[in-house]
Amino acid sequence: MVVATRSLTAREREILEFLLSAPGLPARDILLQQVDAAVVDSRCSCGCATIGLRVDQSAAPQARPLPRPVVEAFANDLQLVNERHGLTVLGDDLIYDPSVPVPDELSGTIGLMLFPEDGWLTALEIWSVGDLQTPAIFPPPDVFEPPEISPLLR
Repeated sequence: MVVATRSLTAREREILEFLLSAPGLPARDILLQQVDAAVVDSRCSCGCATIGLRVDQSAAPQARPLPRPVVEAFANDLQLVNERHGLTVLGDDLIYDPSVPVPDELSGTIGLMLFPEDGWLTALEIWSVGDLQTPAIFPPPDVFEPPEISPLLR
């Protein structure tokens, strides 16, 4: 969903910088410069935190073409995510309900993916698997395992 262009939130910037800390990431310095020149120009229509990015190409250099996604990170400890950020799970009526307590045995994962196109950052995606709603705001970076570069770069 296209939205009015806006600046990155502090959390969005924090997540981007976290992902760009992945060991072995080529063009890290260039991509960090792009974060400084990026704005949000779209959001996912489902209501999750996924955002489209547009980099001011006059304010940052272009990286070499990189695989899509270039970096990923996973949060497998959903209890930790719930403690630090709060999760919404399915109720008995199979509708996501913030009043339903998160069960201790909740299984699944939440993932982050950073997408470039033609050497420019274009999207920061969040996704989830399990009986939980994909978060509408990015959880803090410390609930995720260390980020990893694309297997195509290893």
